[in-house]
Amino acid sequence: MTDVDKTGQAWRQFVPLALVAVLLIASVAAVWRVLRNDPMAPPRVVKIATGSWKPFVDPSDLNGGPVTEMVAAALRKAGLAPVFDYGIWDDVPTRVERDQVFAGFPLIETAARAEYRFSVPIVKFRYVTFVRASTRSEVAAGRDLTSLTWGRINGYGYSQGVSEIMDSASRVREFASGPDAMRALVEGEVDAVSESESAGSAALAELDDVDTFSVVTLPVSHATQNCLTPGASAGVRAATDSCEGLRLMYSASADQKAIDAIDGALTSLAVSSEFGVARAATENPPVDYGTLDSPDGGAVSVVDGDGRASPTPSGTPILVTNWRSEMIAGRELFRVKILGGPLRGALRFTELASIRLGEGS
Repeated sequence: MTDVDKTGQAWRQFVPLALVAVLLIASVAAVWRVLRNDPMAPPRVVKIATGSWKPFVDPSDLNGGPVTEMVAAALRKAGLAPVFDYGIWDDVPTRVERDQVFAGFPLIETAARAEYRFSVPIVKFRYVTFVRASTRSEVAAGRDLTSLTWGRINGYGYSQGVSEIMDSASRVREFASGPDAMRALVEGEVDAVSESESAGSAALAELDDVDTFSVVTLPVSHATQNCLTPGASAGVRAATDSCEGLRLMYSASADQKAIDAIDGALTSLAVSSEFGVARAATENPPVDYGTLDSPDGGAVSVVDGDGRASPTPSGTPILVTNWRSEMIAGRELFRVKILGGPLRGALRFTELASIRLGEGS
């Protein structure tokens, strides 16, 4: 056999093998493209750092609270599978900065956090300054706000006006959470606490001392900024410091493509019915005064958490502590705090039809 024949035979053997290799590579590439775009492919799991901020971020709630529900819906829509890691607020920015988590929430974008990146707002809240009753007249008369003892919640971002006051205040006490700061306000350890109106009111409503609660949420005459939203509810009166958008916070090295996808999801969900229930839970004041009312003027039935019923007189003053209904003994009921009568100070549940707002004290 000549050298030419040998070369031809080698080529005849090589060409089919080369074609098979090309087809194999093309098939693998096609499968990879399908898998990459397959909507059934498992989503990327991401860890999200947060802290307890009842009732809006609540580790004891099955769904984590309404703001957590919003974040979870947006992340899922963006193709991610969130795992929420609850800790102390002061640790959230550090964990984000060190890339120990994908993001932290719900946080305010401030000048002090310029090194981080933020999502579009998840929801907006009214931030107010709560003061003790004994401080009200002094502040209204022009007392220097920096002379007050302020409660600062570690890990919180504050409006510029409140930050300037606290930075100049002669006394500032640090607290790990909003409820801790609000309890200190009730107990007289601090004179003022800046917090979301809704979260602060909910924290105060959880306190056992109804009389104390009724006197600590009184007006402050000094507000650094007005919100273009309705005034405080009947039972909660405080000066508005600012309207703030709560956001997801990312490190400077975060994946821009993922951030854009989440922003798109938050924006589209904001006008959809999917956010409806959760958004209503954040925008409706969680605390309102009222009375229990019976159409015939007789007793109103209220139940405890185990469904045990007891009667209370029609006209009994109450505090609605949460406008999210709960299923108690197979009935959709609302939680109230009894402010008068034999059950005074107790937490009970009752039907919506039995609640009349605006007539409590």
